[in-house]
Amino acid sequence: MSNLTPEVTAELEYRLQEALTCHPPFVNMHHGYAVIQEQVDQLWEDIKYLKRSGRIRVRALEVAVAAIRCYMDSEHWEGATLAGSGADKINV
Repeated sequence: MSNLTPEVTAELEYRLQEALTCHPPFVNMHHGYAVIQEQVDQLWEDIKYLKRSGRIRVRALEVAVAAIRCYMDSEHWEGATLAGSGADKINV
């Protein structure tokens, strides 16, 4: 079940395609983590200084795109484990 609205899904798909076109794949998990962390830091800066909510929404979307990109690129990393193998379960 998905609670994503068609608008959110469309924006996410557009921004992901843009990232895939404009930026090379993450070369390893450290690179992927660094990009995600940078996006989270930018989101946090906007939240801390109470920037416009529209900008915060854009930053949150950028975090999601970076995380999805990391997941997609992990297929090419040596020793990477992908969903469905059982080793990808996270207990919370």
